[in-house]
Amino acid sequence: SFDRVSGDLYIGDVGEANWEEVDIQPAGTSQRVNYGWNRAEGAHCFPPDTTCDLSDVQLPVVEYSHELGCAITGGYVYRGTAMPTLVGAYLFADFCSGRIWSLTGGAADPSVSESLHTALSISSFGEDDAGELYLTDLAGGAIYRLIANTATQRTWQRSDQPVLSGAASRTWMWGPGPFAPALTEPYVEAPGAARTVQYFDKARMEITLPTADAGADWYVTNGLLSKELISGERQLGNAMFEALAPAEINVAGDWDDSAGPTYATFTALLDAAPAPSGAALTQRLDRDGHVTNDASLATRGVTAAYRVSVPGINHQVASPFWAFMTSSALVYQDGAYVTAPLFNNPFYATGYPITEAYWASVKVAGTQQDVLMQCFERRCLTYTPGNAPGWQVEAGNVGQHYYEWRYGALP
Repeated sequence: SFDRVSGDLYIGDVGEANWEEVDIQPAGTSQRVNYGWNRAEGAHCFPPDTTCDLSDVQLPVVEYSHELGCAITGGYVYRGTAMPTLVGAYLFADFCSGRIWSLTGGAADPSVSESLHTALSISSFGEDDAGELYLTDLAGGAIYRLIANTATQRTWQRSDQPVLSGAASRTWMWGPGPFAPALTEPYVEAPGAARTVQYFDKARMEITLPTADAGADWYVTNGLLSKELISGERQLGNAMFEALAPAEINVAGDWDDSAGPTYATFTALLDAAPAPSGAALTQRLDRDGHVTNDASLATRGVTAAYRVSVPGINHQVASPFWAFMTSSALVYQDGAYVTAPLFNNPFYATGYPITEAYWASVKVAGTQQDVLMQCFERRCLTYTPGNAPGWQVEAGNVGQHYYEWRYGALP
C-alpha cells in the first residue's frame, strides 16, 4: 500500500519457515531494489542454518518471528482522525495470532509497538476516503473498523493532543501513545475481578468500573503507581496488596544514572515532617536516602506552597508543582482547542503528595543537573530550572518504570 501523504510504498511480505517482514520503498526510488527472496527470509539466510551473502540485499525495516504469528497481513499508513495517536503509523497484523502492530518512524527511524491483540483471523485491511482503517476476519466473515477507545482517547486528547500537534509546548501527561497493548490485570472490585489497563510512558490508564458514567472525570484513572513503586505493595483491590520489593529504578533522568534517587530511596521518607508553609525548600537528597541542607538552593526561589493534610498524608506541595497542577493552559476539549484548567481537579493526575520535595543531582542526557523531585501517589514530578519554559516541570516516566517493575521488562 502507498502512504497517501508521502507516497512511500509499504510492503508486508509473508515469509516461509521462521520470519515475517515489512519493507519500505521510499517514494522517488529510482534504482531497482533487491529485498532478498529467496536467498533471505527477513534479515536471515534461507534455508535456515545456511550461510549466504546479503551485502546486496535491502534488509527489512521490521521483522518478527513465528513465535508471534505465522503470516503477516500488510495494512496501511493511518491518515484518519479517529485515532490521533496513530496518525502516520503503518498498521499491520498477523493472520494466525490476531496481533496488530503500529510502525512509526518510517524507514529512517523505525519503531514498532503492539496496538491490539485480537482473536481474529485478519486477512486484509481496507482504507476509506477519510483515511479510516478497516480489517476483515476470514474466520468470522465480518468487517471491523478500527477506532480508539472513546473514554481513554478523550482523556488522552485533553492534555496531550495539543502537545502532539505542536499547539502547546509542555510535558506530556501520558505520552505520544501507548507503548503496550491493552491488558487485563487482577482487581478484586472490578467486574470479573479484572480491569482493562493500558500503559503510556507517563502513566497507566485504567477503567475499574466499566458500568460507571463514562463521561465522568474519574472514569479513567491512572493508578497509584508511584505509591506502589515506593512501598513495594502491588495493589490487587481496594484493600488487597501483594508484597514486593520497592523499585530500584531511577525516578528521573537517565536509566544508567548510578547516583540519582530511585523509588526505593523514598521508602524511608514517607513520614518526613512537612516544611513550614512558605519556607524555602533547600533539602538535598542522595541515592542512599541521606537528606542534607544546602542553603545555596534558596536562590532557586522554590517554596512550600500548599499543605495537604488528610488521613495518612501530611506534606507540602512545592511551588513549581502547585503552580503547574493549578494552571490554565491550552487543552483539547469537545473537538476544539480551548484555554481551561489543565486539570479539573489539581490532584487528578498526581494524587496527593506522599513525600516532601527534594533537590537531587541527576544525570540528564549524560549531564549532571540539579533537579527538584517530589513523589505523589500517582506519579513523581520533577522541576529542572535549566529546561525550556513548558518543560521545567515534567511528569516522569512512571508508566515505563511501573511496567518494568511489575512485568520484569518493557515490551
